[in-house]
Parts: sequence; C-alpha cells; structure tokens
Amino acid sequence: MQFEHISNPEDLNAISGSIFILLAESDQELFISELNNRTEAFCGAVFPALIADGKRTMNGALVAKLSADCEKVLVTDILDPCTEDLEKLSSRSTIYCFVDAFSTALERFLDNTYEKLDDGVRMIGGGAGKLTLKQAPVVFDNTGIYANAAILIGTGSRIGLGVGHGWKKVDGPFLVTGSSGRSLQSLDYESAKDFYSDLVKQQSGIDPRTANFFDTAKSYPIGVITEDEEMVVRDPIAIDGNSISLVGDIHEYAVTHLLYGDTPSLLEAARSVSKMALSELGENLPERIFVCDCISRSIFLDADFQKELDAISAEVEASVPLMGALTLGEIASKDDRFIRFHNKTCVVAIQ
Repeated sequence: MQFEHISNPEDLNAISGSIFILLAESDQELFISELNNRTEAFCGAVFPALIADGKRTMNGALVAKLSADCEKVLVTDILDPCTEDLEKLSSRSTIYCFVDAFSTALERFLDNTYEKLDDGVRMIGGGAGKLTLKQAPVVFDNTGIYANAAILIGTGSRIGLGVGHGWKKVDGPFLVTGSSGRSLQSLDYESAKDFYSDLVKQQSGIDPRTANFFDTAKSYPIGVITEDEEMVVRDPIAIDGNSISLVGDIHEYAVTHLLYGDTPSLLEAARSVSKMALSELGENLPERIFVCDCISRSIFLDADFQKELDAISAEVEASVPLMGALTLGEIASKDDRFIRFHNKTCVVAIQ
C-alpha cells in the first residue's frame, strides 16, 4: 500500500476515489471535519504519532488511495463481528488491520479473524488510540467514528514481514497465578504490584510503587512465553490496587520473565527485523517500507528513535520510502501462525 503524508486537511480534496487514512491524534478534529464534507469513501484510524518519510511526526495524516481490488471491512463492534464480512478477506495475500487498542475484546477478535483466513495470509497492523491511554472512538469511515472497532484492508500484494523487539530476560521465570484480561493480579502467588515492583527495584534501585510508574516500568516490560515458544512482550502501564494494568491480555498460568533493554539491543532488533522482511522478497526489488512501531518503544528510545528508523531503512535502501504508525500494541501474523498482539515491538513490511 502506497501512502503519502498530508499536513493540510484541504489537500484531501485533490485525492479522488476511496482512501485509507492513518491520522495523528493532534490533528484529528481538523481532518475529521474535512472528511465529513467528502462524498467519496474513506476509512481509517487514529494514532498517537506517525512515521512519514522516515521520520516521526505528531501531525497530519498518511493517506493511501485504495485500488479496485482492495477489500475493506469495517467492524463497528468487535464484540460481535460479522463473520461474512471477515470471510471476504480470507484469500487476500496481505491484510492491514487496525483495532481499538483498549477494547477488551481485541485479542478474541484477532483469534476469530485468524480462523476465517486461508493459509499463508500475512497481516500487519496495530492498536489505534491516544496517548491518554484511555478508550475513545478512534476507528472511522463515512458512517461515523467508533470505539470497540476495527478496520481491515485486504490486498493482493505480497509483503516481506519481520517482527522483533530486542528486549532481554533479566529475571524469571515466574508463573502468572492470577489474571483477568489485561489485569495481572498475582505472580508466584504474590500480589503483582509488589512482586513486579520488588523485581524492578532490585534491577534499577527505583521502586515503581513510589516513583512515576510509567516512567520506571517502560524499561522493564514483561515477557510472556507463548504455546509455540515465542516470547510476546507485555507493557505495564499502571498500578491498579494490588494488580498491574497491561496493554494486552495475559493468561493465568502463563510463564513470564522480567525483561530489560537498552538502545543498542533495540536498534539491533530493528536492523534484524528489516533484514528479515527484505529476505522474504526474494528477487523482487523493494519499493516501499511500512512500519508499525510501538509508541512506548519510541518514548523509551527518545531522541535515539530516529536511529531505529534509520536502521530499518539502511538494511533496504535509502531511497525506498518509509511510512507507518506509532501504535498502542502491534499486530503481526505470517507463516500460518496465530495473529499475535505484541507490545514494545517493531513490525516491518517491505513490498
């Protein structure tokens, strides 16, 4: 999918046909107001920030014109999706999927979607939302703007896909002995708040219970071992009583580790992810790069986040355009594996 970055909402008028939009939250009102005057079809989602021409930006929108062979599916309520709509995507080579990041049904929806897809379909996307970390209507089309919603675009174009994070185990394993959805309640039969905080204090000398929790926890995510022996990252974002709130579900009796990363390890992961995606193109020349990178990963890297984007481009070719979104959780699936919802992870598609 070929995106262009638009700073002025009025420039939308120069684009005819059906369009797909990734919209920066700071400019949401301006662009939605302009879009509401549009007679042609549009759809999209809102994000904390975007990646435009290889750089992070907090403004504007990425806009792609949808060709006639694209299949658009808007699910206005992922708690009760229409099976027939999802089945329209079943034979597409690639699906771009953006879902309300704070919906409690997000991962159940991804599981339901996976069951409807043919083998070999590849998916890239992420959680839509805002830096308030509170649920809000963030998925939209001509009919309105919705919470608990998803937008999926199926295409016939094949992508090379890479997924990685660079976070390393520093303690564990620990057993999840109490959880409910995105609430981690206990680890090894102790309250998650105290167990996790003690681990972080041992590593950093800072107690998340008395310091700014988000600022401290951003360096120490939780790694969850999946049934196929992968490690999915979960981002702790707040203390809730004796529990810890995460971005993404965590299941009871899951095996976990405390993770830590630094700038070199995250940058090396980004290079590896880009190289992985490029290798899957075979003899095809890369034409464009699309990235879904975690907003909390960019906050962690701070000024060094540009080095991550540069590392991704360097593995391909400087002239190949790099576009994308800074998401609240990342979505990826390839090689007939389950659709995973990741945190603090870099997902790269090369076409």
